[in-house]
Amino acid sequence: MQNIRHFWSSIRPNGPQRPLVLDRLELRICDFVHDINLLLGITAMLELRILYLFENIKTLDPLTASIFSIDQLSEICDQNEISAAKDSLNSELIHWQDGKKVICGEWIHNLLSDLSPTAEKFNMKKLLKPIHKVLEEGNQSMKWINQYEKGLSIEKIMQITIDDMIKNENESI
Repeated sequence: MQNIRHFWSSIRPNGPQRPLVLDRLELRICDFVHDINLLLGITAMLELRILYLFENIKTLDPLTASIFSIDQLSEICDQNEISAAKDSLNSELIHWQDGKKVICGEWIHNLLSDLSPTAEKFNMKKLLKPIHKVLEEGNQSMKWINQYEKGLSIEKIMQITIDDMIKNENESI
């Protein structure tokens, strides 16, 4: 790392005096999340994962719970990011613990199952419902691709999306 601004990742630690004082994690999401409930769900899932991590550090610490070296884990992470960018929830990913192949959407579903007791403990289970909906219906990018493959023009897809965003915003008020 050349300086504190050099570190760039999907998730990075940050804080008032980085790298010395870190008090938060920043998640870099490539898709704009217009649904506030989904954004809250994603945030809740990450918070629950961190709480779950603290409760299960021995089984979730990549340095001790994986068959891979740190360099191999970094390579797996890069490969998974490329695969997820290409095929989204349908991407085939490599599990960091054992190297088994897993479909992204299934991995998220399994993660939500693992987090369920922690979510109940902190009364956050209802916040995760929008994520389950995305796993069933696909994310925004997947929906756009599906609409385009069915013959809708990009202009029509964007108009439908704008109308949906306005409807969603009005329902949230």
